[in-house]
Amino acid sequence: MAEREEGYGDILAEYDFDLAVRGDIQQALDDPALRKAPCYEDFLGAVHAADRRFRTLAAVAIPTADTTRLPWWRHRLPARGGQIFVDDARAMCGAVVEPV
Repeated sequence: MAEREEGYGDILAEYDFDLAVRGDIQQALDDPALRKAPCYEDFLGAVHAADRRFRTLAAVAIPTADTTRLPWWRHRLPARGGQIFVDDARAMCGAVVEPV
């Protein structure tokens, strides 16, 4: 996530792929068997800490995002990015991302 603090340096499709991992994490958090694991609370705490950090980095709302169907991490983009990411965000999402 540290590289995201400088701005997202890849294309929008890669960002979407990167976010797929957060969906997998959510599946693990929602699994009843895993909730009983001794390390679940530590894992949950680590996920919440990463989520808080990500929310500060992903400060640009995606105007076209369906907030009723998509999880919260799919509603936002990093505030800064490389020129291709900036152009993709505007063209595909109607979002304005600051170039780095």
